[in-house]
Amino acid sequence: MPISYANDIMVSNIVSEQVADILSRDAECTLTEIAYSNGDYLLAGQVEKIKNEFERIKERLLAVCLYVFGYKSSDASDLPNQYSLRLHDLVDSDIGVLRFENSGVIHTKVKDTRLILLPDDFSENQMYLLYNDLLRYYLEEPHGTNWVMDFSILESVPEFFWANITAFNYKMKMKGGNLLLCWLPFNIIPQHNIGQFSESLNLKQIGKYCFSTIKR
Repeated sequence: MPISYANDIMVSNIVSEQVADILSRDAECTLTEIAYSNGDYLLAGQVEKIKNEFERIKERLLAVCLYVFGYKSSDASDLPNQYSLRLHDLVDSDIGVLRFENSGVIHTKVKDTRLILLPDDFSENQMYLLYNDLLRYYLEEPHGTNWVMDFSILESVPEFFWANITAFNYKMKMKGGNLLLCWLPFNIIPQHNIGQFSESLNLKQIGKYCFSTIKR
Protein backbone atom coordinates (compact mmCIF):
# COMPACT_ATOMS: atom_id res chain seq x y z
CA MET A 1 0.00 0.00 0.00
CA PRO A 2 1.62 3.29 -1.04
CA ILE A 3 2.16 5.71 1.82
CA SER A 4 0.64 8.44 -0.37
CA TYR A 5 -2.77 6.97 0.50
CA ALA A 6 -2.08 7.61 4.18
CA ASN A 7 -0.94 11.16 3.49
CA ASP A 8 -4.02 11.86 1.38
CA ILE A 9 -6.30 11.03 4.31
CA MET A 10 -4.43 11.82 7.51
CA VAL A 11 -1.82 14.38 8.44
CA SER A 12 1.29 12.94 10.05
CA ASN A 13 2.44 14.12 13.47
CA ILE A 14 5.47 13.60 15.67
CA VAL A 15 3.84 10.92 17.86
CA SER A 16 2.92 8.60 14.99
CA GLU A 17 6.35 9.00 13.39
CA GLN A 18 8.19 8.29 16.65
CA VAL A 19 6.20 5.13 17.40
CA ALA A 20 6.52 3.87 13.82
CA ASP A 21 10.28 4.53 13.95
CA ILE A 22 10.73 2.58 17.20
CA LEU A 23 8.72 -0.37 15.87
CA SER A 24 10.54 -0.26 12.52
CA ARG A 25 13.92 -0.49 14.25
CA ASP A 26 12.63 -3.54 16.11
CA ALA A 27 11.43 -5.08 12.84
CA GLU A 28 14.83 -4.47 11.25
CA CYS A 29 16.59 -6.19 14.15
CA THR A 30 14.23 -9.16 13.90
CA LEU A 31 14.71 -9.60 10.16
CA THR A 32 18.49 -9.18 10.55
CA GLU A 33 18.49 -11.97 13.14
CA ILE A 34 16.54 -14.18 10.72
CA ALA A 35 19.15 -13.49 8.04
CA TYR A 36 22.10 -14.24 10.33
CA SER A 37 20.48 -17.43 11.62
CA ASN A 38 20.68 -18.78 8.06
CA GLY A 39 24.44 -18.30 8.04
CA ASP A 40 26.05 -18.53 4.61
CA TYR A 41 23.02 -20.21 3.09
CA LEU A 42 21.17 -17.05 2.05
CA LEU A 43 21.03 -16.47 -1.69
CA ALA A 44 21.02 -13.00 -3.22
CA GLY A 45 17.30 -13.32 -3.96
CA GLN A 46 16.58 -14.21 -0.34
CA VAL A 47 18.47 -11.15 0.90
CA GLU A 48 16.46 -8.97 -1.47
CA LYS A 49 13.23 -10.59 -0.26
CA ILE A 50 14.11 -9.80 3.37
CA LYS A 51 14.91 -6.19 2.46
CA ASN A 52 11.61 -5.83 0.61
CA GLU A 53 9.71 -7.34 3.53
CA PHE A 54 11.30 -4.85 5.91
CA GLU A 55 10.31 -1.91 3.68
CA ARG A 56 6.74 -3.21 3.49
CA ILE A 57 6.56 -3.57 7.28
CA LYS A 58 7.89 -0.02 7.73
CA GLU A 59 5.22 1.39 5.43
CA ARG A 60 2.45 -0.54 7.19
CA LEU A 61 3.60 0.55 10.64
CA LEU A 62 3.58 4.20 9.61
CA ALA A 63 0.12 3.87 8.03
CA VAL A 64 -1.31 2.16 11.15
CA CYS A 65 0.30 4.72 13.46
CA LEU A 66 -1.15 7.55 11.37
CA TYR A 67 -4.58 5.99 11.94
CA VAL A 68 -4.08 5.55 15.69
CA PHE A 69 -2.02 8.61 16.62
CA GLY A 70 -2.37 11.09 13.79
CA TYR A 71 -4.16 14.41 13.77
CA LYS A 72 -7.01 13.80 11.36
CA SER A 73 -8.24 15.72 8.39
CA SER A 74 -11.82 16.98 8.32
CA ASP A 75 -12.83 13.85 6.36
CA ALA A 76 -11.57 11.57 9.13
CA SER A 77 -12.31 13.61 12.25
CA ASP A 78 -14.18 10.84 14.07
CA LEU A 79 -11.45 8.19 13.72
CA PRO A 80 -9.47 7.19 16.82
CA ASN A 81 -6.59 9.30 18.08
CA GLN A 82 -4.08 9.10 20.92
CA TYR A 83 -6.51 10.74 23.32
CA SER A 84 -9.57 8.58 22.64
CA LEU A 85 -7.35 5.46 22.96
CA ARG A 86 -5.59 6.80 26.08
CA LEU A 87 -2.21 6.76 24.35
CA HIS A 88 -1.05 10.34 24.91
CA ASP A 89 2.20 11.08 26.78
CA LEU A 90 3.86 7.92 25.45
CA VAL A 91 7.38 6.95 26.49
CA ASP A 92 9.55 4.26 24.93
CA SER A 93 8.74 1.80 27.72
CA ASP A 94 5.04 1.95 26.70
CA ILE A 95 5.87 0.48 23.28
CA GLY A 96 6.20 -3.30 23.08
CA VAL A 97 8.39 -5.54 20.97
CA LEU A 98 7.22 -6.43 17.47
CA ARG A 99 6.41 -10.16 17.30
CA PHE A 100 6.11 -12.43 14.27
CA GLU A 101 3.62 -15.33 14.48
CA ASN A 102 3.49 -18.59 12.47
CA SER A 103 0.08 -17.49 11.18
CA GLY A 104 1.79 -14.58 9.38
CA VAL A 105 0.48 -12.02 11.88
CA ILE A 106 2.84 -9.31 13.16
CA HIS A 107 1.74 -7.66 16.41
CA THR A 108 2.82 -5.51 19.34
CA LYS A 109 1.36 -3.70 22.34
CA VAL A 110 1.39 0.09 22.75
CA LYS A 111 0.07 0.85 26.24
CA ASP A 112 -3.49 -0.55 26.22
CA THR A 113 -3.68 -1.05 22.47
CA ARG A 114 -2.50 -4.06 20.46
CA LEU A 115 -1.53 -3.39 16.85
CA ILE A 116 -2.18 -6.44 14.64
CA LEU A 117 -0.85 -6.53 11.07
CA LEU A 118 -2.62 -9.27 9.12
CA PRO A 119 -0.78 -11.33 6.46
CA ASP A 120 -1.47 -10.97 2.75
CA ASP A 121 -3.13 -14.34 2.28
CA PHE A 122 -5.05 -16.94 4.28
CA SER A 123 -4.91 -20.66 3.71
CA GLU A 124 -7.26 -22.85 5.76
CA ASN A 125 -4.36 -23.72 8.07
CA GLN A 126 -3.40 -20.06 8.47
CA MET A 127 -6.99 -19.23 9.42
CA TYR A 128 -6.84 -21.87 12.16
CA LEU A 129 -3.53 -20.45 13.43
CA LEU A 130 -4.86 -16.90 13.25
CA TYR A 131 -7.96 -17.78 15.27
CA ASN A 132 -5.77 -19.38 17.95
CA ASP A 133 -3.48 -16.34 18.00
CA LEU A 134 -6.43 -13.97 18.45
CA LEU A 135 -7.94 -16.17 21.14
CA ARG A 136 -4.61 -16.22 23.00
CA TYR A 137 -4.31 -12.43 22.81
CA TYR A 138 -7.88 -12.05 24.05
CA LEU A 139 -7.30 -14.34 27.05
CA GLU A 140 -4.14 -12.39 27.91
CA GLU A 141 -5.70 -8.92 27.59
CA PRO A 142 -6.57 -6.91 30.71
CA HIS A 143 -9.88 -5.05 30.89
CA GLY A 144 -10.08 -2.08 28.53
CA THR A 145 -7.57 -3.23 25.91
CA ASN A 146 -8.11 -2.17 22.29
CA TRP A 147 -7.16 -4.03 19.13
CA VAL A 148 -6.21 -2.20 15.93
CA MET A 149 -6.23 -4.65 13.01
CA ASP A 150 -4.51 -3.65 9.76
CA PHE A 151 -5.84 -5.09 6.47
CA SER A 152 -3.70 -3.04 4.10
CA ILE A 153 -2.08 -5.90 2.15
CA LEU A 154 -5.07 -8.28 2.11
CA GLU A 155 -6.72 -8.84 -1.26
CA SER A 156 -9.31 -11.45 -0.22
CA VAL A 157 -10.39 -13.46 2.82
CA PRO A 158 -12.61 -16.54 3.30
CA GLU A 159 -16.18 -15.58 4.17
CA PHE A 160 -16.09 -17.36 7.55
CA PHE A 161 -13.26 -15.01 8.53
CA TRP A 162 -15.84 -12.26 9.01
CA ALA A 163 -17.79 -14.38 11.48
CA ASN A 164 -14.63 -14.57 13.61
CA ILE A 165 -14.12 -10.80 13.35
CA THR A 166 -17.72 -10.20 14.46
CA ALA A 167 -17.27 -12.61 17.38
CA PHE A 168 -14.06 -10.97 18.56
CA ASN A 169 -15.64 -7.54 18.20
CA TYR A 170 -18.32 -8.67 20.67
CA LYS A 171 -15.71 -10.23 22.99
CA MET A 172 -13.61 -7.03 23.07
CA LYS A 173 -16.65 -4.92 23.93
CA MET A 174 -17.45 -7.29 26.81
CA LYS A 175 -13.95 -6.55 28.13
CA GLY A 176 -14.44 -2.80 27.87
CA GLY A 177 -12.27 -2.44 24.77
CA ASN A 178 -12.66 -1.91 21.04
CA LEU A 179 -11.85 -3.89 17.91
CA LEU A 180 -10.83 -1.31 15.31
CA LEU A 181 -10.20 -2.15 11.65
CA CYS A 182 -8.03 0.07 9.49
CA TRP A 183 -6.98 0.18 5.83
CA LEU A 184 -9.69 -2.38 5.03
CA PRO A 185 -10.24 -2.51 1.24
CA PHE A 186 -13.92 -1.90 0.61
CA ASN A 187 -14.10 -4.60 -2.07
CA ILE A 188 -13.20 -7.50 0.28
CA ILE A 189 -16.11 -6.86 2.67
CA PRO A 190 -19.01 -9.31 2.08
CA GLN A 191 -21.43 -7.24 0.01
CA HIS A 192 -24.59 -9.15 1.00
CA ASN A 193 -24.41 -7.94 4.62
CA ILE A 194 -22.16 -4.93 4.32
CA GLY A 195 -24.64 -2.63 6.08
CA GLN A 196 -24.91 -4.76 9.19
CA PHE A 197 -21.19 -5.45 9.28
CA SER A 198 -20.31 -1.77 8.82
CA GLU A 199 -22.70 -0.72 11.58
CA SER A 200 -21.42 -3.26 14.13
CA LEU A 201 -17.79 -2.17 13.53
CA ASN A 202 -18.57 1.55 13.03
CA LEU A 203 -16.89 1.52 9.61
CA LYS A 204 -16.41 4.66 7.59
CA GLN A 205 -15.36 4.53 3.94
CA ILE A 206 -12.64 6.95 2.82
CA GLY A 207 -11.54 6.40 -0.76
CA LYS A 208 -11.18 2.69 -1.40
CA TYR A 209 -10.58 1.86 2.29
CA CYS A 210 -12.80 1.48 5.36
CA PHE A 211 -11.82 2.48 8.91
CA SER A 212 -13.47 1.88 12.28
CA THR A 213 -14.59 5.03 14.03
CA ILE A 214 -15.08 5.73 17.74
CA LYS A 215 -18.63 6.53 18.83
CA ARG A 216 -18.57 9.62 21.00
